Amino acid sequence: MSMRRAEPRDRDDVSRLHVMAGPNVYKYFFACDEEGALAINSVLFNVPETFSSMQYYHVCESRGVVQGAIGMFPGRDHEAMNRNVGRHILDIIGITGYGALPKMILRGRLGRRMPSLGDDELYIEALAVYPEYRGRGLSSAMLKYAFGESARLGLPLLSLYAEINNESAIAIYRSKGFRVADTLELPSRYRKHNLFGFHKMVAPV
Repeated sequence: MSMRRAEPRDRDDVSRLHVMAGPNVYKYFFACDEEGALAINSVLFNVPETFSSMQYYHVCESRGVVQGAIGMFPGRDHEAMNRNVGRHILDIIGITGYGALPKMILRGRLGRRMPSLGDDELYIEALAVYPEYRGRGLSSAMLKYAFGESARLGLPLLSLYAEINNESAIAIYRSKGFRVADTLELPSRYRKHNLFGFHKMVAPV
């Protein structure tokens, strides 16, 4: 197994793994199904400085086969990245249809309620492994790689959001030194979208 930066040929794998990392989140914010979310990620993959940009992704592969991916970016870039996504709203609407736009605007307010990211953090946007490769320690290997990237960039904290009902993921993150720094619990009306809330978890590098 080896880690490397994502390349143009990795678009389909990275886009699919990105959606796999948080399907309910993407379906909620873009008011679309998983295939729509996949298409949006595919479009934004080649757009610099968005949450789906190739520049922020690294893939885990063995013998040329991508098995997992991790996306991460400095917390200080977060607001600029959101603006860059907004500049491509017509591309997104081309996938979701204009009927989704009011929902996206309304649901975008939830993003502003999420715990903020600090300038001293390397934020993990997504981490996912294809089902057939799980149980082989790939998530741990990618987290170790993320710690190395954070140190290389001179950022003393690694951070991520974990869905509060994803106990298995939270247990893995705790075992790697992450602690809960803040929590956003969502009202019951969000449960129809399978969203319960989020922990912001941080670990020193």
